[in-house]
Amino acid sequence: MVNGGQTVRALYRAMKRGSLKADVLVPARVITSSGDKDFANNVAVNQNNQNPMGASFLRSNDQRVVQLDYALASLGWYLERRDGELNNATPDEKAAIEARIGHPLDGRIIRLKEGAQAYTATFYGQPEVAKKNPAKIFLSVSDGGNYERIFSADMTAEKMIISHEIKTFVDDFVRKFSSIRRKLQASDNIVAAYEPLLGTEVANGYKDVLHQVLPQCSLFLCGTIYKDLVDFQKQDPSEIPKLLQENGRALIQEHLLNILNYAKNNKGKADKSWPVLLKSNAFFAYITAYLGGIRSASLPTASKVVNKRSK
Repeated sequence: MVNGGQTVRALYRAMKRGSLKADVLVPARVITSSGDKDFANNVAVNQNNQNPMGASFLRSNDQRVVQLDYALASLGWYLERRDGELNNATPDEKAAIEARIGHPLDGRIIRLKEGAQAYTATFYGQPEVAKKNPAKIFLSVSDGGNYERIFSADMTAEKMIISHEIKTFVDDFVRKFSSIRRKLQASDNIVAAYEPLLGTEVANGYKDVLHQVLPQCSLFLCGTIYKDLVDFQKQDPSEIPKLLQENGRALIQEHLLNILNYAKNNKGKADKSWPVLLKSNAFFAYITAYLGGIRSASLPTASKVVNKRSK
C-alpha cells in the first residue's frame, strides 16, 4: 500500500499537461498491510499529519465510506468523499461519474462531512455532535469519537439520502432568511419583511432574537423535524422528503415557534445564548419532549397540514 494519493494525482495531472519532467524524484515509504483493511485505513489516518486535514478526508478511503459510496451510486447519488474533489475533477472525470451513477451530477451530490452531519442529527439523534463536534463523527470510539457507532450497519444509503434531503430543505429555508436579512434597510419593517417566510407569530413575537436563532438552527431543526415526523407522527422516513416539499415551510414555522415559546417559558432550561442552545443535546431533549407532549395532546394545525394529503 502506498499512502500518497494526493501526490500521485498531482503527478498524473502534470503528466497530462506535459509539464512533468523526466528527472522528477518522489520519496516513497511502502508499508505492507497483508490484506488487513483496518490496518491500511489506520495508516492513512495516523500518517497524514504533515499537513492539516479534516477528519472526514482521512476517513475517505475507509471501507465503511467506500461501501457507502458504492451503495449511493447504485441509487443514483454521488458521494464526494474528499472536500473539493469535484472542483478539481476534469470534464472527463465528471462524465465518468455521471455514467457511474446514471444521472447528471446536479442535485445528486452528497458531501461526506455534510451528509454525515445530517445523518448524525436525524437518524443518530445527536445534533450536538453534528453541530458542535463534527470531527468526532469521524474520530474512532477509542479516541473519544463516534465513528464506529455512526458508520455502523444501521447506516444505509437510503437513510443518508433522506437525511441529506431534510438538511437540504432546511438549509434552503435558512438561506432565504439570510437573503432577506442582507436586503433589509435600517428603515424597513422587520416583521413585514420576515412574515411571509417565518409566519406572523414568529416574525412578530420574536423579532428581537431572529438574527441569533435562524443562522444557527439548521442541524437542530433537522433533528426535531425527524423526531417529530417519525417518532411522534409515525411517518415512514422515506416519505419525509415528499412531505417537506409539500408542506415543509409550515412545519419549520411550527417548530421554530415551539422552540422559541419553550425557551421563553422555561428560562431555567434555556439560560444560555441561542448559538449554545442550538448545539446542545440537553436543550434538544427538552424540545423534543415538549413536541411529544404537544403531539400526544392534539395535533397542531401545521401537522394537520402535513398529513392532509392522506385524507
